[in-house]
Amino acid sequence: MTPKPRADIHMNLPALRKLDSMLIETLDSMVNTEFWYSEVGPRAEESRRWWLPSPKVPKPGLSSLVRKNLLEKGNVVYQSFKAAKSINEEVLLEMAVPTISQSETQNRKNNY
Repeated sequence: MTPKPRADIHMNLPALRKLDSMLIETLDSMVNTEFWYSEVGPRAEESRRWWLPSPKVPKPGLSSLVRKNLLEKGNVVYQSFKAAKSINEEVLLEMAVPTISQSETQNRKNNY
């Protein structure tokens, strides 16, 4: 017996695989960059996001070519995010909600 994806998810798998390959390609292209990341910054303990590494750039800043390249990659990642979010919303809207969940939601809504 082999696992079989649900029909609603199965029709979106090619698009999700394409988005995945685009993101992996973007990550793989991020070598020999003019910027780097520092694991611990001077204000790491004060920061709300202390676990994230902080980006570092050389004193003169990034070259225009690198800036343009980063903006293009950022757009690719953002478009991938929007497409994945759209697929997720579509799948969630098509899913049937059990009647017990509907009645429970209605009860909680009436209590507030």
